[in-house]
Amino acid sequence: MNKTITSLILGLGITWTAFAETGQPAAESPPASPAVPAAPETGKHHGIKLKQLSQELGLSEEQESKFKALFKKHKQKIKEIREEGQEEAKDTLTPAQKLKLYQLKEKNSEKLKALKQAVKQEENNP
Repeated sequence: MNKTITSLILGLGITWTAFAETGQPAAESPPASPAVPAAPETGKHHGIKLKQLSQELGLSEEQESKFKALFKKHKQKIKEIREEGQEEAKDTLTPAQKLKLYQLKEKNSEKLKALKQAVKQEENNP
């Protein structure tokens, strides 16, 4: 039981860190090609997904617009659910555990920043 709770909290901590840094979940997607750039309101992943759907299904501009709206709507719902879950998880922790979770988030944040910087440097120097 303790291992399950610890795993859940660590997973949430990593997710919090990644989401706080990027505004998106931790999974990184390859960059979208310049032909169909990601719409700012949908994010990188959704822009890539929309490009794939458009190419494979032959979507019209109107259909693409509807998909963008759907992606935006559901992104907001997911964000709200994630935030609610984070608050519920925090409420179950003792003050000492909350401090440790905060420290883990900071540590993961530093790792994520370093990783992003390395990726950026690699992209600039192929």
